[in-house]
Amino acid sequence: MALIAKEGSSGADFGLLDAGTHKAVCTQVIDLGTTLKQFAGYEPKSLHEVLVTWETPDERIEIPDEAGNLVSKPRWISKTYTLSLFKKANLCVDLTNWRGRPFTEEEKAGFDLQNILGKSCMISVSHKTSGDKTYANVTGVAGLMKGMDPVEPEGNVNYFSIEESGPIPDHLPNWMKERIQESDEWKGVEPEGKIPEVVPPSDDPDVPF
Repeated sequence: MALIAKEGSSGADFGLLDAGTHKAVCTQVIDLGTTLKQFAGYEPKSLHEVLVTWETPDERIEIPDEAGNLVSKPRWISKTYTLSLFKKANLCVDLTNWRGRPFTEEEKAGFDLQNILGKSCMISVSHKTSGDKTYANVTGVAGLMKGMDPVEPEGNVNYFSIEESGPIPDHLPNWMKERIQESDEWKGVEPEGKIPEVVPPSDDPDVPF
């Protein structure tokens, strides 16, 4: 089935994406599946999570190509969400702000996250220090401001759903592959509840998806 939201590595160090607001385009949606999560002070809970990635074309890094020449590429940043359109869930809050209007009850019953791929937005980034490490986090998502042109992805646009995409793509980092392989869906555990029907994207021209 599609990757549906409903209500209810190591490598080169390019430093952190600057804190602030950035123009961005969604280039990746990866299903991490359902695993048991433990939060301090709470009972363990099974959560289905999804990772969303954006390119930020105005923030650049230089990466060597196959010939060893430095090529300018957009920076990117990701955020992991619980796959839920419950009104207080981070995914619902960010998508609502991005779309510029709330989800209808019909959309909450089965919204396909493939709809956000290739769509432009503004992301808010903040830095948080934990121990001796500092991280850049996406703390908010909104639609483009009036008059701003949308962004076209410069890199590949990637989508992976455990239940419909087949083998785990080779290009995913090892930590992500391990997360997927630990999930109930990958192990063949049946998800709880009825599989939702997919609702078509909005036909409102003012709503980006």
